[in-house]
Amino acid sequence: MLIGGLLLVVVAIAVGVYFLSRSGEKGINLTVLSDKVAMQVREFHYTEVGDSETLWEIRADSAQYIKSDEQVLLKSIQARFVAADGQTYMLKGNDGLLYRDTRDIEVSGNVVVTSSVGDRLKTESLKYTASDMAIHANGSVTMENPNIRLTGTGMKFSMKKRHMILFSDVKAIIDNVSFKR
Repeated sequence: MLIGGLLLVVVAIAVGVYFLSRSGEKGINLTVLSDKVAMQVREFHYTEVGDSETLWEIRADSAQYIKSDEQVLLKSIQARFVAADGQTYMLKGNDGLLYRDTRDIEVSGNVVVTSSVGDRLKTESLKYTASDMAIHANGSVTMENPNIRLTGTGMKFSMKKRHMILFSDVKAIIDNVSFKR
């Protein structure tokens, strides 16, 4: 019995070494998943129609579901939110974290949000809270449209009210200014 068990371990090691030695070859893809990961999906696509106020859709190159935390880790995320008035917001970033219970999303790495009316927001990380349909950022933020460029540190943007607050270090450049009496 001991010899059979030892033989099984040796065979398992040999198979592992064989696949590791070939991992540089095209078509071989070995991935070690965390013990917490319940499921991993490539080309992730999720759509949710909420109350009458919102529709949202998330796409990612890959997603890992952490069942114990009710979280989904996303790589190369793209999300689209549609407000009740039909205005859309596209969110892109390198990494994302979706909280299944609250539907909140954290996105980091080259984060860009664009609106259907031409507004563009750039930051390194942000959090979207579904309960108030708001985007929050703690770091540097740049917001641009054809006539204005705003920069600052820290921000809250309400998608419902279309209201943005920059918290500090605010600078603005406004083009096409016209003063009328």
